[in-house]
Amino acid sequence: MRAHFLLIHTQTDTGEGDMNQQQKISSNQVADQHKERALAALKRDLSYALLCLLGWVCLLSTVQAMTLQRVGSDVFLSGVIERNDDRVLRAEFERGAVKRLILVNSPGGDLPAGMAMARWLQGQSLTTLVAGQCLSACSLLFMAGQERQYATGYAPHMTVVGIHGPSMPFTGALVPQRALEMWDFYQQRMGEKFDPHLLNVALYQMQDATGFVLIREMDRNRPRDRITLHCPTARTPREQCDEYANKDALTLGVVTAAATVAVDLPISLQPRMH
Repeated sequence: MRAHFLLIHTQTDTGEGDMNQQQKISSNQVADQHKERALAALKRDLSYALLCLLGWVCLLSTVQAMTLQRVGSDVFLSGVIERNDDRVLRAEFERGAVKRLILVNSPGGDLPAGMAMARWLQGQSLTTLVAGQCLSACSLLFMAGQERQYATGYAPHMTVVGIHGPSMPFTGALVPQRALEMWDFYQQRMGEKFDPHLLNVALYQMQDATGFVLIREMDRNRPRDRITLHCPTARTPREQCDEYANKDALTLGVVTAAATVAVDLPISLQPRMH
């Protein structure tokens, strides 16, 4: 659910009282719009702020809308997934054959658009890769790949898939009743490795919209840093996050191979030093 903004024009040929009343209504709606935008931005910031609080470097200083870049048969997707972005993605695929979809630093976004993308992508028989963070709705796109692996481009401790339950875009209120369709999709894609306990934790045991189960890169990380974590909120200190010592991206069926794939990121998606 997203806000629809209504533009109200004041009428210069009405009485003074009517015009003032319309201006008052317009001013109130503008204020509401600013509040909604601020809440939406805050929620998007919090969705990856957890990684900062865990002691990892924040990858994004400003969250951008979804962008697509093509290099040969590779398509790089980055940014926030928004309503109708599934149409944008399909249009890009129609431009030419796509063998790999590389997800680079996406904090997720709109659930209906993410689900629509994921269900369509699973029929494309392509490889999906993650470079950097792939959180929330982005994880659905990743799981749609026939072959799934982590990729280079960012440091291994910054490369992670994050799964959590749905929430409202402006208020951050949890919406557990919408999680069933996510559950079904993850279960289908993970197959016999599906872990119902961990997915229940990820989708239903959040304290707020910033809670995540974090599934980390394997190949370039030390064994200790491959452990799957559950942090119920961004305020949870790293040492208080639950560890799943025997669970990693491969044993959970999140990736189909443990090896990290070398990729050359477009310049605009490469990490920047601040």
